Amino acid sequence: MASLKEWAKTDPRLQPVRPILWAGWNGAKMCFRAVRSVVETVGLPLRVASVHRLLVQLDAHGHERIKPDSSVPIEQRRIVMMVINDLRRDPRVQREAKALAAAGYKITIICPAWSREAKDLVVDFGAGIDFRVLPVSAGRFAHAYPYLFGKQLYRAAVKERAWAYHAHDLDVAVVAMAAAFDVGAGCVVDHHEWYSENITWNSWKRKFQPHSGYKRKLYEKAERLALKIANENITVCDSIGIEMRQRYDGPKPLRIIRNIPEIQKADHVRDLRQELKLPSQMKVVLYQGGVGPSRNLEPVIRSLPHIPEVVFAIRGPGTDRYGKVYEQLANQLGVSDRLFCLPPVPSTEVVPEAKTADAGLWTLLANVGLNFKYSLPNKVFEYMAAGIPLLAADLPEVRRIVDEHRIGACFDPDDPKSIADAIRKTLDPVFAAECRANMVGAAQAYNSTTEWQKLVDLYRNLGAD
Repeated sequence: MASLKEWAKTDPRLQPVRPILWAGWNGAKMCFRAVRSVVETVGLPLRVASVHRLLVQLDAHGHERIKPDSSVPIEQRRIVMMVINDLRRDPRVQREAKALAAAGYKITIICPAWSREAKDLVVDFGAGIDFRVLPVSAGRFAHAYPYLFGKQLYRAAVKERAWAYHAHDLDVAVVAMAAAFDVGAGCVVDHHEWYSENITWNSWKRKFQPHSGYKRKLYEKAERLALKIANENITVCDSIGIEMRQRYDGPKPLRIIRNIPEIQKADHVRDLRQELKLPSQMKVVLYQGGVGPSRNLEPVIRSLPHIPEVVFAIRGPGTDRYGKVYEQLANQLGVSDRLFCLPPVPSTEVVPEAKTADAGLWTLLANVGLNFKYSLPNKVFEYMAAGIPLLAADLPEVRRIVDEHRIGACFDPDDPKSIADAIRKTLDPVFAAECRANMVGAAQAYNSTTEWQKLVDLYRNLGAD
């Protein structure tokens, strides 16, 4: 299909009829989407009733059927992980799969295709880990009411006959629990996010906002069910674990496994300062990670007029799309020469290449729900491993680490002056040297080996009680 499109775009013989071809192609796509929308709308009551019956059945009998066989030797225990995210942008899946495979478990990852290009679907997580990549349509259920159940993913999961199913996030949790119920296997739900406290993009208002009432209620129902019948529930920080259990009166605490990256040696590392051709007196503040409206980078750009000795480098997936928006804002503020939007680097190079920056920055939208309020992203640990001072939005989980180890400064994520003050403080030579010295102890306290061993221990004890 890709080569056919390329031919249609480039062949000079098609120049006279190309507008007609594009009009026909776009018209066909619109017709297909309209038909699909009608079919989905007509089938909606049936889907809702089906999901409701499934939730009732799991709630009533889940405890009886969702049980791993603890007598099976570790080398015969097959864990089927389910995820609908792009595997290239969800490193937690890879870290957990590698930790369990290294401990002797057989890992199969089931996921919808994240690209229509075959070359983009080639993934290698190492020995003991294989993949079942389904059609793109297998993940469509998570984006339309009632959000919680996809038949394609369920059928593929049941077919694998796992010893235990591992749901990477709530959007596949009901599918994982249903598969475990039918197979008589174990189930672990890994809450990367607090879904009911997350946000939805409002296309009319052009901004993110908390979920609407009905969507939030559905996610709450799934969360309550997961805490009740899954063998174990995992999440990424203490605040989410404590509050989620309190809200749903969960029978067991959620296991806390932070998303700490494994530090790998890079084959080639570029010096960020040399890459940007900066004079020695300029300081580099680096942001690494995904970009877009939810990342709230605009106030950071607005802080640049207050700190003329600082350049801001944004590096990560999405800069090819959103970088133009950031550059336009920098142009308006007269700081376009101090904003750099750079493409992402391979995961093995993220930490080494950050070492040449003067500080690492993390920020996020504030006041849009507890999921964002309690965020504890892996880039915080990446900056820590790189040994550079941390500049962070003043949110509870990250502030706790910053204050405990004295490794940086926090700021109001919506206030450019507060951001500028924090940057100025962090780049002070005396304070920066203290932060860098303290990073050693912080990196030892939060290391990947200890953190991912928690997951291995959890699976070794799964079903033992």
